[in-house]
Amino acid sequence: MTAAAILQRLHEMGIEARAVDGDLVLRGRGRVLPTELRFAVREHKPDILDLLTAGVAPTLVCPACGSTDYLPLGHRWRRCWRCGQRWGPAGSADPGDPPDLARIGHLIGVRVAGR
Repeated sequence: MTAAAILQRLHEMGIEARAVDGDLVLRGRGRVLPTELRFAVREHKPDILDLLTAGVAPTLVCPACGSTDYLPLGHRWRRCWRCGQRWGPAGSADPGDPPDLARIGHLIGVRVAGR
């Protein structure tokens, strides 16, 4: 699990992650971290702090590869240019690729699903 994926998971659970004076602070009213996530946070704490101090919002980081280079798809959904991973708000439908991506995907080296 990457630091970006951990931040995304915390965000989805309603847990706020902040860097305060060089330390990681997690805040979520009535939330309990699952054991696996607690260990992942400890293991990746320096990387999580790096992301937080860089000012990168969790939803703007690819949960698969940690890249911040993405294509907005609409309705807060994104598609990573590097690995193709799609992510968005939990429980919302994937809006699909924009029509222009299907038309120019081969020119920019992006494989569009179904093509």
